[in-house]
Amino acid sequence: MNSMNLGLTPRIRQQFTFTANDETLNNIIKNITNRGVSFTATTITKLQNTNLVRIVVGPPQSNDPDANRVVRDVLHSAGVRFKEEKVIQLLGLITGTIGVLSRIYEALFRNVKVKAIYYGEDNAIIVSVSDVKTALRLLEENDIIG
Repeated sequence: MNSMNLGLTPRIRQQFTFTANDETLNNIIKNITNRGVSFTATTITKLQNTNLVRIVVGPPQSNDPDANRVVRDVLHSAGVRFKEEKVIQLLGLITGTIGVLSRIYEALFRNVKVKAIYYGEDNAIIVSVSDVKTALRLLEENDIIG
């Protein structure tokens, strides 16, 4: 493993995962935004006639219970079933650093299920795993967070 310490700062955030057709997704995004909530990280993947959506909302560097409540309300109002779970947001990424995703995945995949890794606002990386506590320990042991 690369011995260079990346010194990324972890934050625990809430991720909402759901599926929705195009029209419903459009309304959800519009309703969240109209209530003054920003998207910190988003990934949308087209699956046949539906979209698999993962979103993290609120300010770029901290979990915001009010923003999360807005998302819950909007999803409930839209009649969309969703899963809410804790994810790790890694902050402090130096733009252009080579091998960061490789180091993150290498540190995790043998010991936790990696559900998703994607970029968010301010070059933050969102890591969705089966066991956040174990993942944090592994990231620290591998000099990714510090």
